[in-house]
Amino acid sequence: MELEIIQNVRRNRYEAYCDNKLIGIISYYFLPNFVLALTNTEVRSKYQNNGVGTALAKQVIEFATSNNYKIYPVGKFIKSYIEQKKECYSGLIIEEPPIDHLIQSDLNL
Repeated sequence: MELEIIQNVRRNRYEAYCDNKLIGIISYYFLPNFVLALTNTEVRSKYQNNGVGTALAKQVIEFATSNNYKIYPVGKFIKSYIEQKKECYSGLIIEEPPIDHLIQSDLNL
């Protein structure tokens, strides 16, 4: 399976495509003090357990690090992913957001 990951700036998310079909997303929100809140990760059921969520997580984390953002993991998948790779992301993660923020699903997959 060949994935294409693109950043959709208008929708504040990264999108995964396979054969030009949207198969997954990871949403983010910009918070004060250069913090990027990573919210829901959704992958169509047919494509789950094939590394789509991991590819999306890696891409958004790369964006955060290259732009000097700290990461506030909110969503279940991204929290679990970062917990598994804790040693790779030490110093990058914050435990509390700088402000309260409501998070909603962006795509009902």
